[in-house]
Amino acid sequence: MGYIHQYTKISLIPIQLFNFHDNVDYVSFAQIEEEQSPHINDIENYIQNCFEKYENQHLLIQLLLLFPFIVFSDVPKLDFNSRLESIESLSDKEKFKTILNFRINRRLINETLNKIEEVDGASIERKDFFSSLFMLVYKYCYIQLTESIYLKNETKSGKTIKLKMTFKEFINQLDKTENELEIANSSYQQYDIHEEYEKFINSFGFNLKYRMQIIKEIKMFSTNSKLAKVLYNTIDENIDLPPTLASKEKNKFLRPLFKEIVCKICYPIVFTPSYSQDELNRKYRKFLTTYKKI
Repeated sequence: MGYIHQYTKISLIPIQLFNFHDNVDYVSFAQIEEEQSPHINDIENYIQNCFEKYENQHLLIQLLLLFPFIVFSDVPKLDFNSRLESIESLSDKEKFKTILNFRINRRLINETLNKIEEVDGASIERKDFFSSLFMLVYKYCYIQLTESIYLKNETKSGKTIKLKMTFKEFINQLDKTENELEIANSSYQQYDIHEEYEKFINSFGFNLKYRMQIIKEIKMFSTNSKLAKVLYNTIDENIDLPPTLASKEKNKFLRPLFKEIVCKICYPIVFTPSYSQDELNRKYRKFLTTYKKI
């Protein structure tokens, strides 16, 4: 049965927090800022206090309070390099630093949306746009943060073993276990697999009835091409440009949003200094050839 038991103990993964922000309603970055965690205003001290007071999955839960508010904030990049070396709960310090300093340029997005609304016949569903963007960015941060923190320490034969995970491994093991559950022959084997599967189901906590949706979304967030399409769908579904507008003009409005939202998460290479505007144009055109509304 592999190592799925490492991930299925009750409360080991706070997976019930994955869809914690599914029902948010935001119409602007200003509203998001108004409702952001008060810890953002003293973020370095807050994070340091979390390091001192919590470990493993409990550290993860405390740090999740910052996300995705910090992503849309003006908080400058944080430098915890020297302090991170002593934090034993971090399984991937580089990934942790990256997500802690991940920012989306809200000014660029606001300016682009304002220009779009100046076009005759154009419209934006701001509530759906900002709510969807907030929710998707949170889930991306949830996965990145979870994969950078040890979830539990176990003692075996006098040795401490730190348990970590990637969601791709988690999903692969889940699929394998579900398959074994279907083909198991002996009653002992069936009981053993059922027991592990029940532990996994219990890890969903109060979101038990949404487990299939959560699993589907986690799989999607683990596949870059699928995630890119879902992110772009937030743009495509909520921004309506007049059909009479030439493709060149449409791209002038939509390409900056594609770069700042989709590429910032899925294709960060476009932000390297050597990446040219022509390359970005080609990438956007190629992306549109495979994109279909969800």
